[in-house]
Amino acid sequence: MLQKYYPSGHVDIAHSLCGIERTHYGQGKYDKALAFQVQALKIQQRYYFPGHDDIICTLSHIGCIRNEQGAYNEALDFHRRALTLQEKYYPSYSAGIADILNHICDVLFSQSKYNEALSYC
Repeated sequence: MLQKYYPSGHVDIAHSLCGIERTHYGQGKYDKALAFQVQALKIQQRYYFPGHDDIICTLSHIGCIRNEQGAYNEALDFHRRALTLQEKYYPSYSAGIADILNHICDVLFSQSKYNEALSYC
């Protein structure tokens, strides 16, 4: 819808793409969700500095999608990228860090790596 009002690749379109992603994710349509999230990330990376909250959130969402798809190593890579940026640009008491650590825990739990998962909780 926003593509009607904004030029191609406008940052506000990225917000809309993330909303569409959440709808597909909620319906279990992970391939579609991933495609929208990757599109949003490309736009965000053109407009924002690397540690922008939207980029960190999108990286983590991609990690969640990849976890649901069973691509655990890739999921961990995306979550760790998000965590690295969160730790670099935000204070250690930031709620974003806790969210990402919980996502890492979820991936490890999905792999039955319970002891390692506990270290992230």
